[in-house]
Amino acid sequence: MDSVTAKDIMSSPIVAVDLDASIEETAKTMVSRGVGSALVSDGREYKGIITKKDIVILVSEGKNPRKVTAREIMSSPLVRVESSANVVEVARKIAREGLRRLVVFEGRQPVGVLSNRDIVKVAPDVIDLLVEFAKMEGK
Repeated sequence: MDSVTAKDIMSSPIVAVDLDASIEETAKTMVSRGVGSALVSDGREYKGIITKKDIVILVSEGKNPRKVTAREIMSSPLVRVESSANVVEVARKIAREGLRRLVVFEGRQPVGVLSNRDIVKVAPDVIDLLVEFAKMEGK
């Protein structure tokens, strides 16, 4: 399990939308690319991330996805992990941060996105670790 790295299990290439993209556009991009999240870019760098859950919350609050932009609901700053981090390190970070997704970087360049589901697919034993960390952190 220690030999499996973030790079081995991440989703790539990165799916991105512009800061000013509507949430409707963002959702369509995510569906067409078959992903559960999209990074938000200003054209030079990635500023945040939007997930399916963010979109569901927006709609449940009665907001119009045609009028709300990615900039307004993205989570920022990005929580990152190095591509060389092993699956146990990644699981600890996800649990410690209380997240479902991390952005995988090689140096200063994001190269993919990794979710807690990706970890469980390759290392189901790590779920026990995630649960224990969540208990310790009170999440």
